Order: sequence, then structure tokens, then C-alpha cells
Amino acid sequence: MTNFPCDAEANLLNADLFPASGGPPHELFDAWREADPVHWNPPVAAYNQGRSHSLVHKGFWVLTRYQDVFEVSRDQSRFTSHDEGFLIWDLDDAELARQQANFMGLRPEDHQRMRHLVMPPFSPKAMVDLKPRIEQLAKDIINSVRPDGSCEFVFDVASKLPVYTFCEIMGIPESMRDRVVALGNAMADVENAVAGHETTRSTGAHFIQMMNEHPDQYQLLRSDVDRYLPNAIEEVLRFHSPTTQFRRTATLDTDIAGVPVRKGDKIYMSYAAANRDPEVFDNPHVFDITRDNAHKHLAFGTGPHVCLGARLARLELAALLREILEQLPDIRISGEVKRLRSIWFDAIVQLPVTYTDSDATQQLSG
Repeated sequence: MTNFPCDAEANLLNADLFPASGGPPHELFDAWREADPVHWNPPVAAYNQGRSHSLVHKGFWVLTRYQDVFEVSRDQSRFTSHDEGFLIWDLDDAELARQQANFMGLRPEDHQRMRHLVMPPFSPKAMVDLKPRIEQLAKDIINSVRPDGSCEFVFDVASKLPVYTFCEIMGIPESMRDRVVALGNAMADVENAVAGHETTRSTGAHFIQMMNEHPDQYQLLRSDVDRYLPNAIEEVLRFHSPTTQFRRTATLDTDIAGVPVRKGDKIYMSYAAANRDPEVFDNPHVFDITRDNAHKHLAFGTGPHVCLGARLARLELAALLREILEQLPDIRISGEVKRLRSIWFDAIVQLPVTYTDSDATQQLSG
């Protein structure tokens, strides 16, 4: 990792900070968690250069401890996602109005009603009904790239399943779904929150990366896929939270862990840091698919705004990764891995891979 000082020079608005660290700057988060867990991050003028919107004029408090992120996420009376939005940017009236109309930015009472309204397609029963179709879509996607022996994993594989599933749910015809994939990828390659698409796309890519970096873990997974795959997905979500943070705004003068916070102050809830908190996760920087509490991660948030599509994302990931394990078991990274230049997502945007078609291997050996 790159070393960053635990002082005012280390600023989360430095757009090069995440790429330089190969993801979230965990050395910096560790230092803040130890010495300054409710850390004041001042604004920097350089962040706004060349931007016409999505600007940051005000500093914000950064939470790096699991318990602080957990409590602020769940306390809508003191910390709101509505008043000034759920992103760290300082929005003009038009941008703010759009965020406040977004599902994540509704007033608590409106959010609860809307959540009740849209929940049925994401219920456990609905997932059971949808599971066979998702599994078939995953099989089709892998079959489409299997004979080639190589592909660009992010766009040829990982990005397709969540969009194809979305098209199924929304009744979008099959003839249009690749167009929807292209549009979704275009949105996910900039600083936006693309619900559902980004989680599955990024976690699928991170899964391949982590299994290549930890071949012992991959061999363990392959030794008993049914046993290890569900928890392996949770550990990847913990280790590489696709969405690294959300924002709340203090509704009154209060405090967080004894640190005074004023009404209107911005709160940066670092899921990436919370998911590496040693108070919750032993040896948090060790990737371990047998970790017994990996599921406690906050990659999907918690409380009233916990991700509505968490069940669906897990179902998609399980279907896609099982197909890869069965059909492309020797998948390996074959070129440069490129990451999104972002203060918002821990995202891979290019992951070239090679593999051997399992059917072809069996035919040759036969």
C-alpha cells in the first residue's frame, strides 16, 4: 500500500488517493480509526477544478469505526439523507431536488411507504421464483464467452447479469438488453450511484481478482463449492465494498462518539473502513473465505436504508460465480487491471482474463 500521513495533507477529496492505494486508502483509515476516528476532512479547491456540478465546498466528518457507521446509519432522527442529499457533494437547488426525489433521499415517512410499495419483487419468495431464470442467464453469459478462451471480464461478463435480470423484472425485451448494458456501463464509469448494477459488476470482478491473488483460497473454494461459495461472496463484499461511502447530514447539534457535531454538518460514513475494523473483524486485512462473521459487513448499508436489492445481488453473484467455477475453473488475469478514478466506488473497469473451455478440455482428454 501507499503510505499517507495522518494529517491535514491526507484528504479524501484527492481523486488520486483511491487509485494510488489500489482501492480505498486502508492505511490512512487505520491511522484515523486509531487516533482520530471522527476525523474532520476539509474541502480542497482542486477537487472542483473543471467541474460544473457535483462540487464540494464544505468539509465533512469521516467515520472509520464500524460501530459509529452502524449507529449513524440507523439514526434518522439525528442524521438525515434527505435534507442535503445522500452524496458528499454540495448540491445546487436543482441537483438537491433530484436527490430528494430519489428513493435513497426521500423523507423517512415517504421512504418507508415507497419501500413497502416496491418490496414485493425483492421478497424471499420472489427470489425463489426468479432464481432459475437468473441461473439460466448466468449460464448463457458464460456460454457466450467460453469458446473464445479470453475476454474482458467486466464488460463481457460481470456487467451483463444484473442488467439482464433488471430487464427480466421490468419486462424489457431481450432484443434491447445489450443496449441497456451499454447504457448502464456508461453510467457506472463516472461518479454516479448505479444501484444494483454496480454492486454485482464490481463484486464479480473483485471476486476474480481476489481468487487470483489468493490461490490457496481459490483451491479451498473449489474443493467444496456448496460449502464455501456463499461465505466467499460475503468476504469479497467485506474486503472490497463496491460503494465505499454514503453521506448523512446532522439535523441538530449533537455528537458522534463524544466529538461535537453541529446541525448541518456533513457525515461521511466509510463502509470500506468499517468493514476493516479490527474491533469487529479479526485480522481485517486478511482475506479469508472461512471468516465466521464475514456476513456482518456493511457493504449493503444497514438500518432503514439497507440495500433493497441485497438478496438479488447475492443471488446473481452466486449464479454467475458458480458457472465460472464449473465452466472456466482455470480463469486467470492476463493483463492490466484498471480501476475507476473515483472517491465514491471501489470499482474495476478493466479486467482481461484467459481460461480454458472446460468442455474442450474434457473432449481432448477423452
